[in-house]
Amino acid sequence: MMMNCMNAGTGALTIAGIRLADAALLVTALLLVLLSILASIAVLRFFFDLGRRFWARSSKTMQTSS
Repeated sequence: MMMNCMNAGTGALTIAGIRLADAALLVTALLLVLLSILASIAVLRFFFDLGRRFWARSSKTMQTSS
């Protein structure tokens, strides 16, 4: 009897008809998506900064050699 109650979801904690476990999973998934977006932006900025530094260094070398 207890297993049927748990499988049906009637024993789950709910607020305004939303199960707390589902809400926690959704919030966790949204935070992971946000974190991955921020990390990808940081990686892109890092590579663009590296490229800019190497480009500046190589253009200085080209100017001094000519």
